[in-house]
Amino acid sequence: MDILKKVDSKIEKFKQMKYENIDYALIYINDAMKICKDNKLEDKLQECRYHYGAALFDKGKWQESLNISMNIRRQIDEKGEKYVSKIQNNLTLGIYYFSTGNYEISLEYYLEGLEEAEKKNDIENMAKLKTNISEIYRMLKEYEKSKEYLDEILIYEKSLTNQSLGVIYTNYAEILTEIGDSTSALNFLGKSDDISREINDKVGIAYNDMIRGRIYCKKKDYINAEKYFLRSIDLFNKVKDGVYIFEAYDNYIELLIINNRLDEAESIIKEAYRVLDGKESIITEIKLEKYLAIINYKRGNYKIAVDKYISYDKIYDTYDDHVLKMRLMAVETKFDIIKAQKERKRVERYNKELEEKHDVFLIATEIIREINSSLNLKDVVAKVHHHLKIAIPLDVFGLALYNKEKGKITYKEYVEGGKRYGDRLKPIDINSRKNFTAYAIRNNKDIHLRTMDDKSKYVEDIIIEPFNKISETVIFKRLVFEGEILGVLTVQSYEKDIYDRRHTAIIDLITPYLAIAVNNSIKSHNLEKEIKEREKAEEKLKEKNDILREISNTDNLTTLHNRHYLNKIMDNLFGIENIKGKNINLIMVDIDFFKEYNDTYGHIAGDEAISKIGRKIKEICEKNCIDAFRYGGDEFLIIDYDYSLNELRALGEKVNREVENLKINNLKSPISDYITVSIGITQVELENECNQDKLIKKVDNALYESKRIGKNKVTFL
Repeated sequence: MDILKKVDSKIEKFKQMKYENIDYALIYINDAMKICKDNKLEDKLQECRYHYGAALFDKGKWQESLNISMNIRRQIDEKGEKYVSKIQNNLTLGIYYFSTGNYEISLEYYLEGLEEAEKKNDIENMAKLKTNISEIYRMLKEYEKSKEYLDEILIYEKSLTNQSLGVIYTNYAEILTEIGDSTSALNFLGKSDDISREINDKVGIAYNDMIRGRIYCKKKDYINAEKYFLRSIDLFNKVKDGVYIFEAYDNYIELLIINNRLDEAESIIKEAYRVLDGKESIITEIKLEKYLAIINYKRGNYKIAVDKYISYDKIYDTYDDHVLKMRLMAVETKFDIIKAQKERKRVERYNKELEEKHDVFLIATEIIREINSSLNLKDVVAKVHHHLKIAIPLDVFGLALYNKEKGKITYKEYVEGGKRYGDRLKPIDINSRKNFTAYAIRNNKDIHLRTMDDKSKYVEDIIIEPFNKISETVIFKRLVFEGEILGVLTVQSYEKDIYDRRHTAIIDLITPYLAIAVNNSIKSHNLEKEIKEREKAEEKLKEKNDILREISNTDNLTTLHNRHYLNKIMDNLFGIENIKGKNINLIMVDIDFFKEYNDTYGHIAGDEAISKIGRKIKEICEKNCIDAFRYGGDEFLIIDYDYSLNELRALGEKVNREVENLKINNLKSPISDYITVSIGITQVELENECNQDKLIKKVDNALYESKRIGKNKVTFL
């Protein structure tokens, strides 16, 4: 078995036995510590010592438990959290100081832990900490405030573990007992008992019996009260508890004194002292001295009674309730001030970030406008360079294109030290190990190097050209269009770690648009080249005109026919003198929840989605020799004249299926994880009085029906 798994197994057995018999539980945690020491598992040993300290606390060895907890706190401060968190450590220290009556210090640790738990949204530990804070106020008879903390926790009742819920129900019962609502208290105790039996928490069962004893005491049903107190003490003894048993003794002794059973009370006090032997509980000693004073006073032994009261008063001065309440108020006020200061800083930081984002947006928008203003790549790159020089520190700027077939990278623009080199740099081989550009494209990975000291992660050496100077901060950003790497944009500075979040945000925003511009430029360049070649010969003039006509009839985003071309086809169709008896098939496609998609992912992602869907529709229709059009923003139209009804429905279902198979994520769609489409289909036998509007209205009605019945549907009307 793996060593860590073996240790975890021992810890788990310790946790299981902890509420049954603490001495047996200690055997397992001692074994776990020995394994850690033998195998030098220092971090795991910390976790074992944490549980060991908790066990010592339960046995009443509080000082040794405190020493372990403080040692763990020092380790966390020096080395950070490992297996024991700050929250757990604060919780443990808070419990120690609560049990010794140091409520002020206890509250400080609880509030510190609560702040950490709220940061991490750790509901389980938030519940434990608020439960323990509630206990402090209950002890000071601040029942309403105590109840407020428990009410806050019960909001998350369904998210809590059984162990936490059991403690909360018990604490609620204690408060209800104090304010006299015994019926509700017993109800909460019943719920707590159910949980305690389920997880075999004998300590919890014993504690609940003790509270039942208090309830019957308040009702002056001393027979039942004594039964539950004795049952509680017996069970605490069996599980070797060294903490809560003294509360049970305290309650039982008080009952005996009320009923003038002084000899029995004195006997129980002696028994409590025997159990206390070797344990550290000054609070228990105080209470036992007080009871001895009362017993001697009732017997007429006034001198002994006075001595006991003096002993009690000297110790109890430290624990004056009014003083403690004032101190707790001071602690809470201090934490409220600290939280207010942190909140103010958080708001200031948030406002600053908003201002930065606004500035970035304005700069990026201006650059994007320039990118979209021309198909000439040199003009576009020159404008981008001009704006970036103003917006960010820039010593080197370049844009390279990648020729996948040749395995070469060519810089179309390179500016360094104010000197423009254009495309005069030597082409770079894609397999070069001395070039960041090649690394970025070859590994399909952007580069942001804050200092050249880290260059070995990317290159073996650096080719320094054209200057004999090395940039310290470099960014190489891939230009990607539809999954294909077209090239790389680079911005560089001679200073180390010069680019902050604002600078990188500008680069991130403009890069997709620059990739589109590069793609358009490449296509435009290729088209121009082809046209020029065709212009050389008169016989190829028609071919050139066809290309230009295709461009005018094509939607740029999807490469489908556009609305303009659709109108031409319809005009031609209805221009025929007698169209009666001719058939026309129409399929209307509409993207589901597209507004929500745009609102969530942005218009850039929306355009990319339309592009992918349009191209998929084009692919399907071209295979079947059918015309497809981009009809509107997120609507597409397919026209056919020959298909049968079954073939038409099959085509519609194929489009519906293939679009969803593109797997374009749409978290805002309630019907699918991906973008889907609704489809309407109609087949019309034309009449002389028919027109385009009537055809569109009919297929639109079919589409509306698909939307109405739940979307992502195909409907034939």
